[in-house]
Amino acid sequence: MKVPVQRIPAQDAPAPLARAQNGRQPTASLLSLQFPFASARLDATARTALRDVLPRLTAAPGITLVGHTDHTGPAAANERLARARAEAVLQALRSLAPGHAFQAHIDARGTCCFAASNDTPAGRARNRRVEIHLGLDPEDAP
Repeated sequence: MKVPVQRIPAQDAPAPLARAQNGRQPTASLLSLQFPFASARLDATARTALRDVLPRLTAAPGITLVGHTDHTGPAAANERLARARAEAVLQALRSLAPGHAFQAHIDARGTCCFAASNDTPAGRARNRRVEIHLGLDPEDAP
């Protein structure tokens, strides 16, 4: 089953990154990759999308990968799955750019931050995703 890749259109892309007041680099959304139900496997469409944005990711001072799930299942299992999805994206990036040392922060949000309603199959499918942000999460960056 192919799952959609949501690209953020250029006109909706965030402005160039500026330093936050605390001196840390804020994040800017770049890409959202969808996942099948109960899976942390990237399909060919997701891998192609990663290849397409790889130059921007390797040029970034850091990236944040935010894994999400729908609300189906126990909260603890969803947190593990959200983290596994984000880690799968990082592993795919490392295999696409083996010589690059990604500065990456992984965030798992299995029980919050839904992109759509969980009341429909389409909404749940939109929620099963990893968002890729340019920059490190200001809350967790060193």
